[in-house]
Amino acid sequence: MLEVKNKYVGSSETFLFTLQPEERKYNPTSGNSDYMMCALDYLAFGSGKSGPAFQIDSELNKGFTYQSDTYDNPLFTEQKNQNRFKCLSIEVYYLK
Repeated sequence: MLEVKNKYVGSSETFLFTLQPEERKYNPTSGNSDYMMCALDYLAFGSGKSGPAFQIDSELNKGFTYQSDTYDNPLFTEQKNQNRFKCLSIEVYYLK
């Protein structure tokens, strides 16, 4: 269960991944250690000058994506000039 912390948590073992258009894993860089934040109104992964790698609202309905310093990821949207998206389904994995 996610606990509201209002600060970044996680470890260097945290990563993001995509399955389409290609399978790719995004490991943390040395850019910062802002792995994940669970706030009352959003869930965010990574951070950077522009914003997080991606952030989802508290209703798990809408989100946006930016290139982050944490994961050095591209925008996670099909149209690279559009950073907002609507969530159709969400999968979260916690490996222990």
